[in-house]
Amino acid sequence: MPQDTNKTNSHPSGELMELRQRNIELEALLANSKEAEENLRAVSETALDAVIISDQDGNIVFWNKTATEIFGYEKEEVLGNPITMLISDEAMGEYTEGKEHVVERGVSLFGKRPKESVAKRKDGTKFPAEFTVSNWKVQDKYYFGGSMRDISEQKRAEEELINTKDFLENIYNTTPDVLTVSDEKGYVIGVNKAAEKMLVDKCQYIVDTLKCQ
Repeated sequence: MPQDTNKTNSHPSGELMELRQRNIELEALLANSKEAEENLRAVSETALDAVIISDQDGNIVFWNKTATEIFGYEKEEVLGNPITMLISDEAMGEYTEGKEHVVERGVSLFGKRPKESVAKRKDGTKFPAEFTVSNWKVQDKYYFGGSMRDISEQKRAEEELINTKDFLENIYNTTPDVLTVSDEKGYVIGVNKAAEKMLVDKCQYIVDTLKCQ
């Protein structure tokens, strides 16, 4: 019996060898993940956008400084908590559908182009946000990374521009003065309602004059 024991100890079984190999691979994966996380953190801390990563279960695993500035949460308040705390009710369906589509089919619905949505701050206020999302798989688990920016000022500027444009168009079409728009060569490319009326009246005058002759 002692001979068998010594033989077993000097020649590990296939399972033990496989377990050791898995440990080596796991240690390498953890080392690479740590290095990748450090690189990501170094880059993201100077980013102007919020950088947020969540796991397949929807829990936040990475959070940068800009995310704190935008949402009002400190890193300690969000890590390990559901990312849904940042998503407004009106955007929840889109988020759920997108995550499930990746988990079930391995394909994203969002693509690479920026998307617009409505996010929610710590104080409950909502704001328009532009974001891009990517996903990747580590072993059997998906992760979702996104960069996001608050576009409230952009939306406000667009609204002001539209209001200004509507105001100018209203003046353009209601003033009794004749106004025309010309291109760079001097050709008239537009007239207001007062100009249209003047042209119609002038044409009618010419027609009436010809009839009288």
